[in-house]
Amino acid sequence: MPDDQKSTEPWVPDELRVAADQVKRNEVPPKITVRQLLQYFGFQRRGFIKAFTVQEALDAVGIATDPPFLEVWIDAEISFVPKKTEEHPSSGTSGTKQKDSIASEETVEPASDGYDPTYRIGLLAAANQRIVSVPPDDDLTTAVTRMLNNDYSQLPVMRTERDLKGIISWASIGSRMALKQRCKWVRDCMDTHVQMVDASASLFSVIPIIVEHDYVLIKASDNKITGIVTASDLSLQFQQLSGPFLLLREIEQHVRKLISSKLTIDDLKFSQDPSEQNEVRSVNDLTLGNYVRIFQNPDLWQKLGLEGLSRAEFAATLDDIRTIRNDVMHFDPDPLEPEHLQQLTSFARFLQRLQEIRS
Repeated sequence: MPDDQKSTEPWVPDELRVAADQVKRNEVPPKITVRQLLQYFGFQRRGFIKAFTVQEALDAVGIATDPPFLEVWIDAEISFVPKKTEEHPSSGTSGTKQKDSIASEETVEPASDGYDPTYRIGLLAAANQRIVSVPPDDDLTTAVTRMLNNDYSQLPVMRTERDLKGIISWASIGSRMALKQRCKWVRDCMDTHVQMVDASASLFSVIPIIVEHDYVLIKASDNKITGIVTASDLSLQFQQLSGPFLLLREIEQHVRKLISSKLTIDDLKFSQDPSEQNEVRSVNDLTLGNYVRIFQNPDLWQKLGLEGLSRAEFAATLDDIRTIRNDVMHFDPDPLEPEHLQQLTSFARFLQRLQEIRS
């Protein structure tokens, strides 16, 4: 952002200003992907502060994206359209102040009341990857070879990207062979009852279907089959989503253990900001922001017996963890950036070693 930019005015990339001018002239700007939109701002993912920044810029020039940039896969195409007056009301400047404060663990939401926070199945990468399929009139050996070659448990049986005939799987093949039925062509061994959901379906409503049937096919609004989400895809997705939560919990538990036996209640109360209303009665009442203030205080640092470490470095790292925590707790559409995940992992390991040495 330019140094002379007023803090109350959002910075708008030149690419967005050009698109806004085209929309105002009733022209149709070229479609871009969500990833390209983020790159206008130098972002890699849709973290909550990043999404708030993008939304502010869109609001400032009077345009919106269709579909909303938070509700689709990161490499899905979006169009720029005029902003509807009832959508995306100004959030004011309070959010900017709030997101920069360590006094509160609460954080501003990135978009307006028109934003749908539902985590949709269409946000997964697997729901947006090229479908490997097989026509119904192909020889069964083609399907078998294709499944073995790709290590797939099933293949959609399709004539075109919108003409779905069924699904063939090891189970559908095996059951027919066991009953000595004809299995020369793909159509002989396919199941016509297919598990298919709209891309807009809630991820959590689809989970039981995947658990029971091992897959779902994803259908876009134009009836195109855009991907297949399997049980293994689901496992990977939950690993990406739950991993940071578990690391943050481990970090917080280690920090509590460092503090709990060394500081008094009065020491803990020192960490409170005047704006905080909750009474601190134990270390369990503290937030990461409180922890940061404790480690920033030279007297409390000495009480903790950590003089052999850099207080500034420790507190700065923990403050970075607090910022990452806000992103994680907002359950953003995209996985945590690799460098942030590595920072969580490294700090958790550091605290674990510290506990082992001191025990």
